[in-house]
Amino acid sequence: MLSLLLTLLKIVGILILILLGLLLLTALALIFAPFRYELEAKCTSLKDLEVKGRFSWLLRFISVRGLYRNGEMSVWLKILGIPVFRLPETEESRRKNEQKQKKRAEKERRTREKERKKEKKALEIGEPPGEKKTIGERIPDGPVIRGSGEQETQIPGGRTQDGDLSGETDTQAKETDSSGQAAQPDRETEFRKEDKPQTEKAEKKKRKQKRFGRKKKKEPKDAGADGSGWRDKLEDGLDFIQDPDNRKMFAFLKEQVFAVIHHILPGRFEIEARIGLEDPAATGTVLALVYMLYPFYGDHIRVVGEFEEVVLEGRLYLRGRIRILTLLIIGFKIYRNKTVRGLLNRRKKDGR
Repeated sequence: MLSLLLTLLKIVGILILILLGLLLLTALALIFAPFRYELEAKCTSLKDLEVKGRFSWLLRFISVRGLYRNGEMSVWLKILGIPVFRLPETEESRRKNEQKQKKRAEKERRTREKERKKEKKALEIGEPPGEKKTIGERIPDGPVIRGSGEQETQIPGGRTQDGDLSGETDTQAKETDSSGQAAQPDRETEFRKEDKPQTEKAEKKKRKQKRFGRKKKKEPKDAGADGSGWRDKLEDGLDFIQDPDNRKMFAFLKEQVFAVIHHILPGRFEIEARIGLEDPAATGTVLALVYMLYPFYGDHIRVVGEFEEVVLEGRLYLRGRIRILTLLIIGFKIYRNKTVRGLLNRRKKDGR
């Protein structure tokens, strides 16, 4: 018995170690393996545009592809080269979905037929269909006739023994029994009239109101009778910007932001195009924006402007990668900066 228990514990321990190893490998792959993206666009006229895109990870272990052509969009998701999701659906997947819907509808129809049969059986027996025997059945549906020395008799349908309709419910409720005492209301009706307990949402709302009320109770800072509060704030802001340590911090943050942008930007970028819009000024604006990338990609940009013809044709290709490890290193550098940490600590102390 003891040896069997030890064997089971050994197997469980091995399984736990395997799971932990898989989690560790997945985390390392997410950190070190880059996410790669690729985009290619071709245009032969203003109305003819084709765009292809791909986003993959870990040697295309997970791959997402997209295609836009003639106003239609298609998306594929593949894992280990096996299609998992596609939009729009293919004919085979449509047929499978239709078959599933038909099976579902058939199942619902059968359940309805079973319920109808149960209701018919209940009606034949004399029991109202779908009614459960609960405490609430003690409440009579029709009038209750009380008499001296007689038991209570209830006529279904709300009729008395004489056949009159029970319209005078108020007078019947006030009838007294043989001892001259008024009939006591049923406990079930009193229980139903009791207020329900507060829900969790109402309690959360009250907590929020209390919390916000505490914040509002804090006395605001004196802004000055002459309205000079905004001047003090402006002076504080200028002092904060002009402080030498803060200026170093701004320069450091600027450097790190540019490092992130440089890392995310595509490593390969090519444009070959002829652009001509109806307004020559708009054509010049587009060319200026495109050639802003010339310092980064140089001869890979070849765009010709047509100021006398409306034309749009060419090819765009870009490819790049994003590595999580690089972004984590940049974030750690920002967090470890003394000036940034001092600013964060001051804001925590001020309660901002």
